[in-house]
Amino acid sequence: MNKRTHLLVSDQEKTCANGRKILAKCSDCGKWFASKENLKKHMDTHGETTKHKATHSETKRRKQTLSEHNEHKETHYETNRHKETYSETKKQKKTQSETKKQAKTRGETKKLTKTQSETKKQKTTYSETKKQTKTQSETKKQTKTQSETKKQTKTQSETKKQTKTHSETKKQKNTHSETKNQKKTHSETKTFSCPICNKTLLDKSSVGNHERMHSKSLQYVCKVCKKTFNVKSHHKAHELMCSGKGGLKCSTCSKMFTCASKLEAHERIHSGEKPFICDVCDKAYKTQEQRRDHQRTHTGERPYECSTCSKQFTRRNAFKIHEKTHMALRPFNCQICEKTFRDKRQLKTHAIIHSDSFPFSCKVCKKGFNHNSHCLSHERMCSGEAVYSCTICDKSFPNASSLKIHCRTHTVARPT
Repeated sequence: MNKRTHLLVSDQEKTCANGRKILAKCSDCGKWFASKENLKKHMDTHGETTKHKATHSETKRRKQTLSEHNEHKETHYETNRHKETYSETKKQKKTQSETKKQAKTRGETKKLTKTQSETKKQKTTYSETKKQTKTQSETKKQTKTQSETKKQTKTQSETKKQTKTHSETKKQKNTHSETKNQKKTHSETKTFSCPICNKTLLDKSSVGNHERMHSKSLQYVCKVCKKTFNVKSHHKAHELMCSGKGGLKCSTCSKMFTCASKLEAHERIHSGEKPFICDVCDKAYKTQEQRRDHQRTHTGERPYECSTCSKQFTRRNAFKIHEKTHMALRPFNCQICEKTFRDKRQLKTHAIIHSDSFPFSCKVCKKGFNHNSHCLSHERMCSGEAVYSCTICDKSFPNASSLKIHCRTHTVARPT
């Protein structure tokens, strides 16, 4: 047989190259062979491949069984671990519940100790309040004794002053007798008195100028600021100051004044000098007018009387402000909120509210205030100083407003 007979031929060519027919065909793969021997050999190869495939499938099955066995072992181990963790969590929960119970018992013991300490503190505070009340009563007694001693010293000083005044009256009588002798020699000189306030003046013109002060007629008007005056000399001095041609200037704040006496009184504000002392309580003031107004509080004199409601006043400024209440005039307007006021002083105190400045501060807690009165009342609250006392129960308060509220507790009527 030719060597080419062992070669594979296609399905269309069923004859070999030499012209001989192909005898056998493989039933598995459909290949044709020239001889049966070649077909057997080919079939043996198919058997080996099937065996190899069978062994390969068995190895796969073994591997799968091994993997399944390993997985089963792992699940078994995991279940054991889960059981262990579950038992451990149970133990932890038990320990946590025990710790909670212990914490509750500790909290209850702490509360008991706190209540015991609070009761002790209350006892101590109660004893301290008793001691404080005793000390307050003793201090009240001391203050009473001090006030009595002060009264005694005042009476002694008054007796001394009376002796001084008695000696001065003797001297005045002597001087009066001397002036009488002088008047006899100078009989031509005369004195004129004001019919309203009985003030003595030297000539008739000064009396006329003085009477205009009492009258409400304002004849002279400033051309610059439209301010009105009763006296012509006052009007001229003010007009020169407004126009810049005259006036006296303060060296500290550059404020202008019409006369030297007003400038001196103003400069005492910067220097803090208070040369005018009250004869009764030794209180010092910057001007003579302030001292005179203060002395009227001791004498009870109220020379200024309102013609509308007959209310009397010790100070001329307060009298003028009161007169404006009947006129219903509010010439001073706030530029921010357009609120009207009767005088310039009220406008100045109101303007501080709109500003962010706090010029007055508490000495104890350093809190800032717009007004000095608010700062003083707050300082009394911080320091515990009591200025206003109740006349019924002798209870003291730092503010007049708190005293008024307290006084309502003693009365039957309540505010609406």
